[in-house]
Amino acid sequence: MAISLPTTMTSYGHDNVAVTTINIGTQRFGGVFNQDLNSFSKLKAKYDDIKVSSMKENFTANIPSLTLFLNMEESKEGFFSGASEYSLVGANVKKDDEVIFKADRLTLFAEMTGYDVALYKKVQDEMRKILSGTQKETIRGSLTDTVTPSSSSMLSLFLDSFFKGSEGFSVRLNGDNIEIHEPSVAQSASYKGAPSTSSRNQMLMEHFNIALALSDLKKEKSALDISFGYAVPKSQIQQFANGSQLFSSLVPNTANINLGLSNIPLPSIVEMGQNSVRQVEQGQINPTNLKTQLLIRLPAMLTASGTQLDIRNLSLEGPDYNMKVEGTALANARATKMLTAVIDGKILGLSALTSSLKALPETQKILAYLSIMQMVGQKETDSDSYSYAFKLDDKGSMTLNGADLSTILGANLSPASGF
Repeated sequence: MAISLPTTMTSYGHDNVAVTTINIGTQRFGGVFNQDLNSFSKLKAKYDDIKVSSMKENFTANIPSLTLFLNMEESKEGFFSGASEYSLVGANVKKDDEVIFKADRLTLFAEMTGYDVALYKKVQDEMRKILSGTQKETIRGSLTDTVTPSSSSMLSLFLDSFFKGSEGFSVRLNGDNIEIHEPSVAQSASYKGAPSTSSRNQMLMEHFNIALALSDLKKEKSALDISFGYAVPKSQIQQFANGSQLFSSLVPNTANINLGLSNIPLPSIVEMGQNSVRQVEQGQINPTNLKTQLLIRLPAMLTASGTQLDIRNLSLEGPDYNMKVEGTALANARATKMLTAVIDGKILGLSALTSSLKALPETQKILAYLSIMQMVGQKETDSDSYSYAFKLDDKGSMTLNGADLSTILGANLSPASGF
């Protein structure tokens, strides 16, 4: 199926005055519409030279290239799996002819496995019934007659579609060379045409990525993966520091984090959440008491399920240092502290960082902590690198680089001790 949009589209306000216009240069669109999904199962489209103009707000958005891709296949009867990708290239937004946003590329990836069409339709039908009933009551009487959908029913629909509608899904957003500029003082005050009286703040980002994935959603134990990363110019950190050398020395200009959670008793957690909201609605439990109960029950559920946290990568890089952490923590019902853990860390440039901060009066407290890090770390020969191996065993014993942690803590190594 091929579809073409009008090359110019205009929306009008109540006074029949044009409010927004959308212009499209060239376009190509092809897709396969699926009756069961009630949407496209396959789609490939490209739009070039898009311009969105808002006359009322006096802003324009220019998108040189927009691409859309979707490919869903019926993996088994009534269940679909596939991936999609949506990408903007060279986008920029102007306010009063002044650029406030630019991006070389923004890309959204999504993937889904075992999408349950029957459940999706059921959720849609239930939502229509709720909204239809609300609208009828609103039309029939005054505001006091309006029926508001219960929180428990709305939450159940959301959780069913989100956690029960598929076997798993993932979402990832990437961005390259992002610029966000603060409008000038004159423009932000709506003095159009007047010169700006101050420099504009800006945020520059060479790259960022954020991703989330859930798998095994229809099993007793599920898995969650989260990753986040960014890279910004060092000059950007200095701008945010606003003259604080402590800030510019410690805040990382590059970060990468990748965490995984496995053996999560997700069905039990979802059911607990649904029941808790229902109990509050029906006055069976006080919200304050519920919070206390959840803080007790949730850790117990994770422990019984053997939930495991994997720190696959946690790396931070600043002007004078580089830090990396990896490890595993396991909820263990048989362990003395209900938890076991093995975590390894390394800091490169710790001595150089400490030396660079010694001349600053506002850094005395942080210097105390950095000194402790040097004392308890294992220094590599002929290198400004310190390693840290932490272990918590099933008997409750905690060690750092093989030494009993209680002995280290007993040495009173705290900032107040002067070290």
